[in-house]
Parts: sequence; C-alpha cells; structure tokens
Amino acid sequence: MPDIDAVLLGKESETLATQIACVDSAQQFQIKVAASFEAVEQCIDKQNADSSVLFLSGDDVLHHVKNASDFVQVVVVSELKERASELLSLGATDFLPLPLSSARLHRCLDHFAQLVSLRAAKQQNDRIDALLRRKNGMSIAAFLSALENLKSSSLNELCSTLCVKSGSDWIRLNLEEILWFEAAGDYVCIYTQSGSHIVCRPLKQFENELCGDTFKRVSRSVIVNLANVKGFTQCHNGGLQANIQGDHQVKVGRRYRHTLDMVSP
Repeated sequence: MPDIDAVLLGKESETLATQIACVDSAQQFQIKVAASFEAVEQCIDKQNADSSVLFLSGDDVLHHVKNASDFVQVVVVSELKERASELLSLGATDFLPLPLSSARLHRCLDHFAQLVSLRAAKQQNDRIDALLRRKNGMSIAAFLSALENLKSSSLNELCSTLCVKSGSDWIRLNLEEILWFEAAGDYVCIYTQSGSHIVCRPLKQFENELCGDTFKRVSRSVIVNLANVKGFTQCHNGGLQANIQGDHQVKVGRRYRHTLDMVSP
C-alpha cells in the first residue's frame, strides 16, 4: 500500500502526532509537523499530493482551510463543532471534534488509507488500459473478455499480434509477417508480407514495445524483423545493407552494426 504524508499544523500537532502513532495502520502514515502554513507546501511532494493529508488545528483553521484545500486534502481538528458544516463547505474533507476520540481518528485514517489505495489502483488500471489500447486497440474490459473466450491454444496467437491504428481503422498485424518499420517525420510505415500501413506513432515506441531479440534498429529510421532478414551485403562504398524477404533492401547505419550479432565486423 502507498505511503501517506500526514502533515500536522496547529496547536494540537504534538498531541495528534502521538495519537496517530498509536493507531494500528499508522505505519502507512509519514508524520510531518509544519511550523507554519507557508511550510506546509514544503512538507508535501506535489507529484504525490493525492497521497497527502493536512491536519489543521488551532485558531486559524477558518483562515487556512480554503487555501489549503486547493492543493491537499484537509482534516480539521477543532472544538468549533458548530462550525463543522461551514468548514466542510470551505473545502475540508473531514472534521474531527475535540476532545479527540481514538475510535474517530482511527476511522478517519482508515478512510484516507482506503481512498489512497483506491486512487493508486485506478491510476494503475488507467496505465494498463492505455497500454492495451495503444498496443492492441483493446480496453481492459475487451481484453479480459477476449481472454475468457479464448481457447488455451489461441492465447499465443493473441500475444503474437500487433494492433495499430492506420487512418481511422484499427488493424491487427501478425508479428511474423512484419518485414520492417520505417520512420518518416511523425509517421511510421510498417511493411509486411502483404502490403504496408502508415501509422502516427514514434519509431522509438515500437522499439520499446517489441522484442529486441527479433526486432532490431538498423538505422535512425528503420527497425527490421530479423526473422525475415535473409542476410547482409557489403556495398562497394563500404556500406552495409540488409536483404529482406521479398527482394527488399534497407541500409544499415554504421553506428548500429555492432548490435547485429550475425554481421561480421
């Protein structure tokens, strides 16, 4: 489970820090005491603000709660029970009345721990969904549905294809049939045994996603499928070219020759 920054500001900070430390789930909370409101932002990692909570106490809660809620979740710890609704409307996420109940604090901390875990799970889910859509043109739901309906013998078939968007259409290419990728500006042309397809995607992205043992970059603009490379020819000018199935040739850049194990220096 992700850690949570618990930043404490106000006259109840020391007491609150002691009480938080006594809660069973306290090990997930990294307690930080801020000496002033200006110091609060220094205690919070802005890239991880969703996993932070500010406990405000003291006489200035009404003044600080609105500004603080703009960048962090805020829990107000106060005797001002009659102002609880107002504080919540100003942006506070929770209100803990004084004197503070251990059971109430426990529920508050558990709530934030669950909230942060759910948010982290959603972010991970979104990353996986984006990757699947980019690589196979399928959402997580569609991919799971495909897996459920696949025979075990068909799983390898699903993993051995590349789904790309060419124009307005999603197409699925068999990796074994891909000959080479060639970049031209912001676009990449994918040459296959049956034709070619132009996609708007960086060549580097294909290089990162495909198996490096099979798909090798041979120049700044070309990645070849070694399974479909018949051999290499030394040119009269000292250059080198890859001979690809179907009588195709592509130039091999000098700086990339050392990555091709089958090429003699």
